[in-house]
Amino acid sequence: MSDSSQRERATRSQSHGVGKGKEGLGKEIDESANEDYKADGRTEGREGGGSTENREESRNDFFEHFQMNKCLSTNQKLWRDRVEALESKIDVTIQQKESEMRELQEQVRDLMFYLETQKKVEASPEDTRQELQKGHVVLPSPPPPTTATPSRKHKKKK
Repeated sequence: MSDSSQRERATRSQSHGVGKGKEGLGKEIDESANEDYKADGRTEGREGGGSTENREESRNDFFEHFQMNKCLSTNQKLWRDRVEALESKIDVTIQQKESEMRELQEQVRDLMFYLETQKKVEASPEDTRQELQKGHVVLPSPPPPTTATPSRKHKKKK
């Protein structure tokens, strides 16, 4: 950058209120945007065919933004569907893992019961240990199923 452009920029920033708070900054932004707008060749009050060019450019911009919005909306819907599918897949996986974990916890509980019982048997006197090892567990037979006989209500005679 040349010295003159740096001086010009410094002068411009001082005249636009840099360092004067929010009001000065907003004014500076508005004025610099207006200068950029004029530098692009889009000045207000063009004569001749400029208004049709502006309309055509506006239509093109509108169409471009419309297409962009349409694509973004479609893309958003696709991503939303993917997220929902993944969330449901995660829910199913969590349920499966919880089921497996419950099953493993039951197996650990049963194994711990077996090991504790073995320790108690080994710690018992010899004759009790032999009796427990040779013994049989006998469960009482279940009572025979009773058939339900239909009961009749007796009607009173008058």
